[in-house]
Amino acid sequence: LGDELDEGNALSRWFMTKPLTDKAKIASLFSLSGMVIIAALALLGFAYPEHTAAFTIAIVAVALLDSSLGFASLHLILERSIAPFSVICHDMTRVARGERDITVTGTSRRDEIGDVARALEVFVKSSHKLVELFADRKATSARREEERAKRHLAAENARREAINRLADDFENSIGRVASGVASASAQL
Repeated sequence: LGDELDEGNALSRWFMTKPLTDKAKIASLFSLSGMVIIAALALLGFAYPEHTAAFTIAIVAVALLDSSLGFASLHLILERSIAPFSVICHDMTRVARGERDITVTGTSRRDEIGDVARALEVFVKSSHKLVELFADRKATSARREEERAKRHLAAENARREAINRLADDFENSIGRVASGVASASAQL
């Protein structure tokens, strides 16, 4: 899409360098100016009936030329402006849906389509970076959760060991007290 501005004859290259609004104006001008010329020739034909045949030929020639130019400008607008714009719109929708395998075309164009394509390319690159950022955050969050779980397990094991030591110490203390009581009662 970017190289198509260099294709075609000089007139189509000139036409495609114009902004979209100018392209629409030029295409309309072809049709409107042709109708004005045809109307003027018809009026001249009425004013000078002796030259009606010449004016009729001129009217047909202008109508054919005007139609040809109108169709050519319509073709250029449809094929080189509207179609690429539709592709970009489709790609924008794909970006909005979260698709990442998008190749943006038309970034080398020097018209509005190129401007929009370059902006879309920024969005595509940003979406890739955003996905990477979310993946990094998710991985960091998972690592933190794993570390927290390990710390929790280590603390739980330390508490369990402390309770076991306390129970063992208590049992040993009770055993010594029971031995002391048994010794004292044996002496009595």
